[in-house]
Order: sequence, then structure tokens, then C-alpha cells
Amino acid sequence: MKVLIFNQYSLIGGGVNSVAGTHIKVLRTAGVDVKEFAYHNSNFVKRSSLEKISDLTAVLRKQFCLNKFQEVINSFKPGIIHFHNIHSFFSAPLWDLIDPGGGKIIQHLHGYYPFCLDGTLFRNGEICLNCLDENSFLSGVKYSCYDNSKLKSVFGYLTRPSPGEFVKKSQSCHKFISVSDFTKSVFVNRGIEESKIVTIPNPCSFQSTNTSIKSGKYFLFIGALDKIKGLKIIPELALKMPGEKFVIAGEGKLKEFLKNASLKIHNLEVKDYVSGNNKAGLIANCKAFLLTSIWWEPAPVSILEAFSFGKPVIASNTGGLPELISEGATGHLFQSGSVDSIISKIKLLNDNLASNSAYYNNNCLAKASRHTEEAFLQNLLIVYKELMGNNGK
Repeated sequence: MKVLIFNQYSLIGGGVNSVAGTHIKVLRTAGVDVKEFAYHNSNFVKRSSLEKISDLTAVLRKQFCLNKFQEVINSFKPGIIHFHNIHSFFSAPLWDLIDPGGGKIIQHLHGYYPFCLDGTLFRNGEICLNCLDENSFLSGVKYSCYDNSKLKSVFGYLTRPSPGEFVKKSQSCHKFISVSDFTKSVFVNRGIEESKIVTIPNPCSFQSTNTSIKSGKYFLFIGALDKIKGLKIIPELALKMPGEKFVIAGEGKLKEFLKNASLKIHNLEVKDYVSGNNKAGLIANCKAFLLTSIWWEPAPVSILEAFSFGKPVIASNTGGLPELISEGATGHLFQSGSVDSIISKIKLLNDNLASNSAYYNNNCLAKASRHTEEAFLQNLLIVYKELMGNNGK
């Protein structure tokens, strides 16, 4: 079996980058012949102004990296061509422009980019379905939705098919893989055949190597410091719960706001992006992981990472999060955007930790064990073999 994997890597490491990397690793470990075609956004940042103009012109003409990618397909002759992130330079979508040469095309659905310029279906503090309902990205341009930039929004409008056109083009894709049942429902409800979408939960590659579980000292968030994460509520939460400590780690547009807030709030600490041992140390010493997302969060890997350390999660009841968290067993779900709801769940968790912390710990570890790399691999192979038939043996 030959598998060609495509991914456009974001500047700041995130869940999609992690899943794509794990995907390649597990297939190679299983003896599958894998080739990756990667485009790193960091390369574009380093380009000269003239080179950037040339690249963007190629994107507009739907030619960017197309010949190179086609050459790889022709020489490698993959049985499976698996796409992860294709936004924003390959949103045509790329798989509709190539000659797969008999290879079966799979698109991983990590978010909502085919239906939203910013990929979040979120605007002005609430879920927004304007572009979906209007079958046009003109609303996205009007409100500068893509990265809060009019220019980027116009570029997205010119380089992406409308939501309805994407659904039509989906006929040339053999399978879609969704990371949660909720995300799958969004695409099915908008016209993609349900039989073409299979849910495969994200794997957790970042796991604790220590079998002992420490009692935690603070509530922790690690991830992108973005408006959709609902992080502006955490300083308010810290003020209302002075006896608890809150730690936020990451990079993003809310970094300055959160840093300034932490200077005035004694029990709020904001750290830079963390990885490796620093990340492991933060998770191992936390009381619980806190996820305050206000968008339809598909399936964050960060929750699984917390579970792998035996740490419960307190998260908003939005998107695919209820699929990951069993109320009272691996954590608690609160009403998205409600400080009072978060406070009540924190108090409940504290009471339960005081009486039987092992209950949370064991349930979290058990949940993490169902999201291993091996489970991810086996789910992928089932899809691959189904598509390839006898050629997939």
C-alpha cells in the first residue's frame, strides 16, 4: 500500500499539525510506504515581496504547487492520497485539480474552512452561518472575517468555491474523515453524502511517561490564544475565585490582553508557548484542564493530552466537546460563555477531588487509552482497505 499525505502546516504548532505528523509516523511504523507533500507557511513568510506576489498569483490561477504535486503523484503512484489542511493556498480544492492516477482521495475535516472564510463559523461572539445560508462568501468579505482582514477575506473569496460548489466538488473525493460526530453532522446537513464521511477520533501522541498522578495546584489552558477559545472569561473567573490559580500558556492575538490582565490579577499567570517537557510539567501539576471555547470546537487534542496525565477537564458544552467528556467521570461541561456555570462546575470538581480523586484519574486514563496511536492506525487502515479493495492488502 502506498499513501501520499498532503498538509499545509500552520506557523504555530497546533492540533492539525500534530495529527498529520502522527498520521505519517503510525503508517511508517506499520510498514506502509508513505510519502509526504508538505507546504509550511513559515516558508511563505520568509519569501521576498516579489516572490510572495508570484506565489499568490499562482494561488489565484489555481496553479500553486500543482505541477510539483502532480509529478509526485505520477512518480509515486499512491493508492491513497490523503489531505489534511489545504487552507488557505490549496482551497480550490487541490484534490479537484489533480489527476489521481487511480489513487483514492481522502479529505480530513479538521474544521469548517469549506463553509467559512475563517474556518470557525463564528463572528461577533456567536455562531455565524451567513455564508452557508447565502451560499456565498460575500458576507465574510463584508465583515472581514478571515483573520480580521479585508484583503485576506477578498483573497479567500477569490480562491475558494462557494459552500454549495464545494459540496458539488465533493463528488470527486472518495472519502471524508471527520474528527467528531458533531463536525460530521455539519457537513452532512449541508449536503455531503453521509456515507462518504466517517468519524475517526484524533489520536493522542503526547502522553505521560509517569505512572504516578500528582495532585494539582491550578486550572490550566494550553493552546491558541484566540477569541474563539473564550479566554477573556478567565480573568473574570480568576477575580471571582481568588482562592484558585489559573494558568494560560500559548501564543495568539489575545496574548497582550491576557498578559496585561495577569499583571493586575494575582492568581492568573500567562506563559509563552510550551512543548515537550515544559508542557508535560504544566499538565502533570495542574488540578484540571480548562477549555472555555465559544465556537463549535471539533475535537481538540489538548483534552486527550490532559486525560493521558489522568487530569479531568472542565469544558464548554459546544461542538464536539461533549463527545470527549463524560459528565462527572472525566470532567464537567458548563454552559458556554457563562462564568457562573464554570464556577459551579469548579466547585463540584473540587468537592469530588477531595472525596475521591482516583475516580477522575482512572476514568481519564481509560478514556485516553481509547485514543492511542494504534487505535488511530487501525481506523485509518479500515478506511484505506475499504477504498482500495483487493489492492489494499
